[in-house]
Amino acid sequence: MSSIIQDKNNKVPNLDRYGYGHSLGGNNITLLQLIPDDDGDVRFKQVYAINDAAPTAYQLAAIDPTFRSRVNRQFKIENDEDIYNIPENELKNFAEEFYKNEIDETTINHLTAEEDMLYGVSGVRGFLEIGDRNGFLYTDPRYAGIRDLIDKMPDKDLRTIQMFLSNYSTTYDTEGIDGFLSGLTGFNPAVVDSILTSSDEFSETVKKIQESVDGLEKPFTDIKEADSFLSFAKESVTLPFDLFGANLNL
Repeated sequence: MSSIIQDKNNKVPNLDRYGYGHSLGGNNITLLQLIPDDDGDVRFKQVYAINDAAPTAYQLAAIDPTFRSRVNRQFKIENDEDIYNIPENELKNFAEEFYKNEIDETTINHLTAEEDMLYGVSGVRGFLEIGDRNGFLYTDPRYAGIRDLIDKMPDKDLRTIQMFLSNYSTTYDTEGIDGFLSGLTGFNPAVVDSILTSSDEFSETVKKIQESVDGLEKPFTDIKEADSFLSFAKESVTLPFDLFGANLNL
């Protein structure tokens, strides 16, 4: 894109590029900055990652051949799965030191709410802390987030969870969060949403019935037979569908 702009406007000899990303986009833009271009230069003058998903050493080992080679040599890795057996702190320290020597980490800026869920889980094994973070935003003073809770979980338990969830990574990539939840739980989120929506609609209908009945001039004590009550109510209560018919569908 920069070459196209420069070709059309010769008055711009050099174009400064800035990267912005939120959530997964913050992860992507940070990865681009960590891995130099073909000339060995960083891709952006500055990167701004907002409530971003932090990069992981496992992620970088999969996409950065230079880093993967250094990890293999340092920890004597023979196959891809061996990287998960490296003690968490050793891998984290090695990866952070490697990239801090590769780029100027002050070019990566994080803007993070302390209560953000992605920040809350960034203490899990493999996640890296690279870049400048000038404090936090506090969007809800009543809630401090889940970071302290996650940090108290034993590394061996977190590794077990990660290895289990990795079985659904392909599903997540191809079908998104709905596909992931469906594969993990067996429930189709779309069906669950439909049921919840129908439940809300039914509750609203019941409320309308109550309001309509409260306004009836004829008291219930005047209605003796069930059939006459149904007939009376059907004529007196205005509903969006035939509640007293045979087609009540939740």
